[in-house]
Amino acid sequence: MSRSRDYMKIVKWSYEDNCYVGIAPSLFTGGCDGPNEEEVFAELCVIVDEWVEFIEKEGSPFPPADPPHIVDVIDLIKGRHADVRQRNLADAAE
Repeated sequence: MSRSRDYMKIVKWSYEDNCYVGIAPSLFTGGCDGPNEEEVFAELCVIVDEWVEFIEKEGSPFPPADPPHIVDVIDLIKGRHADVRQRNLADAAE
């Protein structure tokens, strides 16, 4: 299992930038942004995976991982969000 799972990934709306911003604050500063929440999350996941690979190749120590219960709650919320979005799309198609 990739160590990228150990780090919280956050996508939030930035009123200042008028777009979604993706960050992984425990792993690195900076992140990514864009107009679509799902695309920003997907890009953030790629960035986190690449960062983890870079740390492994360099043999550098990893930053402390986020507590598992925080990462698990985010996975749960993300799953519920996806379920609600699918229901909304199904309702709109009717």
